Amino acid sequence: VRVGGQNAKLQEARLRGDQISGTFIVDVNGGPVRHEFNGRVTAGGIEGSIKFTGGRAQGEYEWSATRGAKTGLSGDSARIAGVGR
Repeated sequence: VRVGGQNAKLQEARLRGDQISGTFIVDVNGGPVRHEFNGRVTAGGIEGSIKFTGGRAQGEYEWSATRGAKTGLSGDSARIAGVGR
């Protein structure tokens, strides 16, 4: 996983049917933050939620990923909505 220019090891990765989930830890503002995500895979991409815990980053947000016209990493994108729960 690549977040904010940092590489992180994906842990506890699961794909069961159309459900995907996993966790990873990256440093945010000088401290480790655990990212726990889950989602539902569709024909056009993935939609789900991600929970941040640790340091100053706390909250849960909706996210989505869509496959671009090209194959491979350069054609893919992911976005996390800015509204916390």
